Amino acid sequence: MRTPRRGRGLILEIVLGEDAWFCVSDEAGLYPTRRHRVSAGAPLRLRLPVRADGGYDLTVSRLGGDFRRRFSGRLASKDQVRSCG
Repeated sequence: MRTPRRGRGLILEIVLGEDAWFCVSDEAGLYPTRRHRVSAGAPLRLRLPVRADGGYDLTVSRLGGDFRRRFSGRLASKDQVRSCG
């Protein structure tokens, strides 16, 4: 059993109807670029760090090039976020 990590973070969830690979890039450099496999119907949940001011800047793309989206903003709350594990 994992102990929940505490601290500020953003939880990203991806759910698809088919198997696919996604690449998540943190433009702020807090999270290394990684590839993640998404299984059909099973959610992929990632807990991503944010800057000290609550800001985040992420690019999510599907390998194969048919989806690419950039998400940026600032968390509205200073509440601690629980691990999604």
